[in-house]
Amino acid sequence: ILDAKGRLEKKFPHVLQLERACFVPREERDVALVERPKMTEAERFAVFFEAMTGDKMTDEQKRCLAETIDEVNEAQREVKV
Repeated sequence: ILDAKGRLEKKFPHVLQLERACFVPREERDVALVERPKMTEAERFAVFFEAMTGDKMTDEQKRCLAETIDEVNEAQREVKV
């Protein structure tokens, strides 16, 4: 849900904070933190996408993401030259 806090504030104006519960056991979170640097940008975004939406990315979404990452990387290389 985009802007969940904002939507809740319409009905409950005194909402101070909204947190997303994390149901991953601590041991798995610790392993994930260690393995995170080994992940590609696309893999990290896929994990983020699934955490936020509850759905895995489709092949089309993965393709669009790969194209976007490539474009950004190319633009960064051009700036450095």
